[in-house]
Amino acid sequence: MIEGSTVSAKISKEMRQKIEKYHIQVSEVIRAALENEICKKEEQQLAERLDHAKDILKKVPKGIVTEIIRTDRDAT
Repeated sequence: MIEGSTVSAKISKEMRQKIEKYHIQVSEVIRAALENEICKKEEQQLAERLDHAKDILKKVPKGIVTEIIRTDRDAT
């Protein structure tokens, strides 16, 4: 069994009534929304890291990577 945590939020009475009216599974909706938000944040963080890597790679002189690969290939 997965060990979990409980989260809570205050909602209006009107929203609560609509949740009941439409038989919405609140826990499933919350779980999906949180997973979606986490995914967006992880993608954003990855994009930032990629931008940082691009900045670093721009500083590498042209041809140096090819030269290093050839040297390494010839050594093995």
